[in-house]
Formats: sequence, C-alpha cells, structure tokens
Amino acid sequence: MLIFLSKFTLTRAAIWYLVTACTLLIAGCGGSSEAPTNDKTVADNPIDSTMLAGPDFTSDGFHVPRSHDGLPANAFHDINSGYGEVGEGDFFDDFSGDKIDTSIWYLGDRQWGGDNGGVRPEMVTVRDGIAILEAHGDLYTGAFYGEHKTQGPQKNRVGAALVSKAFFGSGRFEIRAMVMPEFGAASTWWTFYYEEMPSSHDEFQRFLNLGNVVRNQPGLEYLEGGLILNHEIDIEIPGRPRGVNNPFDHISFDLALTNTWLGELPPEETSQTGQLPEDIRGKYHIFRWDWYTGTLEDRSD
Repeated sequence: MLIFLSKFTLTRAAIWYLVTACTLLIAGCGGSSEAPTNDKTVADNPIDSTMLAGPDFTSDGFHVPRSHDGLPANAFHDINSGYGEVGEGDFFDDFSGDKIDTSIWYLGDRQWGGDNGGVRPEMVTVRDGIAILEAHGDLYTGAFYGEHKTQGPQKNRVGAALVSKAFFGSGRFEIRAMVMPEFGAASTWWTFYYEEMPSSHDEFQRFLNLGNVVRNQPGLEYLEGGLILNHEIDIEIPGRPRGVNNPFDHISFDLALTNTWLGELPPEETSQTGQLPEDIRGKYHIFRWDWYTGTLEDRSD
C-alpha cells in the first residue's frame, strides 16, 4: 500500500497544494499483491476509503455530521488483507483523466495525530495530468470542514491523501511531484502495512526476531503479549536536522526525513535526515526509494 499525503505539523497559511504530475511508477515489485477492490466510489460508500469515518459534506462544502457508529470491526483489516499474496508487474498512473481513478486509489478520509482536521476525499482533484492534494492552514476562512476524531468538525489544518488499493513488495518506488511550498505542512510518500498480531499468531516469532517489540501497555491486553506491525518506508519534506537543540527551529526544504518503521515504538524505527541538493520548492522533482529484499541485508535506499 502506497500513500501520498499533505498534512500538518503547525501552519499559518490559508491554502496550499501538493501536486503530483504525470508519473507515478512502482516498478519490479516482486511479491506485490492486490487488496480487494470495490467498484463503488468513496462517496457511494465511505467505508471503502482506506481512512475510516469522517464527516460528510453537501455539494457546497458545508459539514453534515456523520454517525461514527456501526463501522464494521474488520473494515481496516479487510483493507490490509493482501498480505502474503504474490504477484509481479508495474503500477503506473499518469493522472490523465478528469478525476482520480478510484479503481486503483482510495481517497483518504481519516484523522490521526494531533490538532488537525484530518484528510478528506474532496481535497484531491485532477487537472491537466496533475493530481492536486489541497491543504487548508490556520488562516483558511472558507466553508469547507474536516473533522477531528474526538473534537468534531474542524475547518483548519485539513489535508489530503491518496492511497493505493494495490499492495507491493520490494522494488522501486518513484513519484514525480512538487511539494507544498510553505512551512507548517508535510508533503510525504510512504509504503504502509498495519496489523495487530497476537502472540498466538503463526508468524509472531518471525516478526519478533525481525525487531518488533512485544506490546504489554494498558489497553492492549487483547493482544495477549503480541505485536503491532506498522510497516513504513517514508519520505517527509521539509526535513529537520538530527542531533541539534530545538530541531524544529531548523526545518528546511533542502532536508528530507527518511524513515523506516517496523512498529509504533522508537526501538522499531530507523530514521535519518537526508541532505537535498537545493531548496526544492517551486519545481517538480522525482522522489524515489529502492527496497531490497532477499539479499544478505534487507534494506531501502
């Protein structure tokens, strides 16, 4: 599963855009697999969205409250049910139509993290071969609302996400995009897989050996001393330096955070800051990572 995101840390701008133009290529993905698809759109059935419940909207963008009751307990698990299937081939989208192709993409509809209004399907549009992911900052005064999962409707700090329906194994991941040009929001791309794995699971010991950590925290008793798989290979821009005081005072568009996560806890993460050749705002760039498996040392570059 591959995710594009426009999302907030702290922001003052009114409206920003992340644009992904002409090419998205995932090549040579041995061990790829396909998640179950549904020919309904997110508007037809919000649970088809990879990100679960959020608010509904009328055609003029005003918030219509949605009940969060009745979501099937296995909705998120079904989305991740491609694990273990094997396939080959390339995934490509040039965004040549007049809207997102919902046969291969989910439109993000969920809130997570801190003080933000989540991501909404209506914030993703296509124009002239460009996928545009919109983000509203603190100065936004329009009529459109997102929703915080516990605090309700929220007009500011609302972003967008595109999520592939296909699952991918190792290979080359390449995105041509122009990042949002202001500080306070993140332009990110990452692979993602999530599963809560009890200790009775057949593959529990394998993932424990790979570096996942047993979860015994309060509230996770149902895992019976199991694991939480939160697998990501992640690029985030702008980046911040490591090993300095007050790193958020040094955020820069010539830096990128590159992260690899096995779970949700610090021992399950490897992160570094990459130096970019220039301040990358205002130009299209190709962002790429290569994920290697089956070698002496599994790695991503």
